[in-house]
Amino acid sequence: MKRVVSLALALVLVMALFAGCGKTDAPAADGTAAGGSAITVALSTVANNLDPAFVNHIDCSIMMGHVYDNLIECDENFALQPGVATSWEQPDELTYVFTIGEGFKFHNGADLTMDDVLYSIERLANVAQMASTYEKIDSVSVEGNTLTIKVKEANTGFIRELTEVTIMNKAYCEEVGEAYANAPIGTGPYTVASYTPGETVVLSAWADYPGGKPAIDTITFIAIEDTATRFMAVEAGDANFSSVASTDYDRARENEKLTFTEVNATYTSFVSMNTQAAPFDNVDVRLAMAYAHNTEGYLAVKGTNYFAIDSMFPSMTEYYNSSDKAVKYDLEKAKALLEKAGYNESNPLTFTIALYNDDPVMQAYQADLASIGVNVNVEVQEFGVFLDNMANQNFQMLTGGWGDNTGNPLTAAECYWSGSFGSQNISFFVNERCDELYNTAKTTADNAEMIAACHEIQDIAWEECPMFPAFGRTEGYAMTKGLEGVVLYPSGNISFRNASFNG
Repeated sequence: MKRVVSLALALVLVMALFAGCGKTDAPAADGTAAGGSAITVALSTVANNLDPAFVNHIDCSIMMGHVYDNLIECDENFALQPGVATSWEQPDELTYVFTIGEGFKFHNGADLTMDDVLYSIERLANVAQMASTYEKIDSVSVEGNTLTIKVKEANTGFIRELTEVTIMNKAYCEEVGEAYANAPIGTGPYTVASYTPGETVVLSAWADYPGGKPAIDTITFIAIEDTATRFMAVEAGDANFSSVASTDYDRARENEKLTFTEVNATYTSFVSMNTQAAPFDNVDVRLAMAYAHNTEGYLAVKGTNYFAIDSMFPSMTEYYNSSDKAVKYDLEKAKALLEKAGYNESNPLTFTIALYNDDPVMQAYQADLASIGVNVNVEVQEFGVFLDNMANQNFQMLTGGWGDNTGNPLTAAECYWSGSFGSQNISFFVNERCDELYNTAKTTADNAEMIAACHEIQDIAWEECPMFPAFGRTEGYAMTKGLEGVVLYPSGNISFRNASFNG
């Protein structure tokens, strides 16, 4: 009964937020409000800062993606799209030339100028979360409506990093100082009508938006930490959109008042081994660990929204390769490889698996390994400790997961590149051919050559097995029937810019 009480209390608190907001009318079940259409979107958090460059959380990006435009954008298939830059070209491997469009205006009425674009890029030098992007830049210059960026070295993934460059109003930011973050002025189709840190952000459709006023007049974002409670708010008609926990997928599908959508995400779960120390400096031992991992079988305890994967490259990108060298579950093969490496009943393999949450999959994996004579200790670590140990090579085996916001193939390729020790290459894997292929993928202007390099890296990844992919997952979303035009990205981003309510 405690869970039922806590969920009910959370919904009471949500309704209190509606009553206390004061600057917008709460939507009715049909999505209407006084003065026009309105929707309420339930997210997990509303941050204490609304600058998406500073706040490394997808919920902030979702909300502010309606207020700000970026230099360039990424669609739901990771294809690059115009932002304030309407076109671009790369005359040589170190130079990117962008044409900035005309007609963009800030919410305070100021026209977008090239100084604003230049400021938006140069400010990244002082934003820790984006500093690595700025460090790649050798120079930035403007002439007329043309922006030219020169990088220090060829990097095919660099342009994708620019999809996270938010366009700011220089004069406004300099005038108000740090206050700009929580009173944002952008060029997007919505303005911030009210903001209560930790609770709500209310957006109003900008009547003077050059692209035309959006169909939804008011978007209210509310913070409900618990996924099940967010979905209950949508079921009750108190919100119009939320993510859905996998345990509620069937309930969402069966609700005739809701539309349920399931999206393949870029999330990648993996098992990584420290290749620089025994026992995992031996490729036969690493391969044995992959053969002993019953990925398909573990789905029963992992969750209904998870599925087996065979690459660190997201399957929805053109760089993905379902390699015929991928290892499949085979305990006898695992045992034979261990015996080849010198491990047997008289000399059993013993090691520790580090993780940052209590994962039933690792308990099942531990049991499978025990059945072939392997002694495993599963150690749950505080997340910060886990990250420090991962970066500093202080582990034998670990398991975790990460995602991809921009579709940059170099992100996955770096898992096998020696120049990314402790960052993406958390196995500290060294392979000369992988380094060559990574450098090809990083520098080539030929997309076919990049795809081929990425595919070969995935073949080598299975042959050498420094880490092996385990699970991808879907994200489920429920929305009030009649809410249309919502764009759901595999990165977890969501856009209501072109949404409408036809309920």
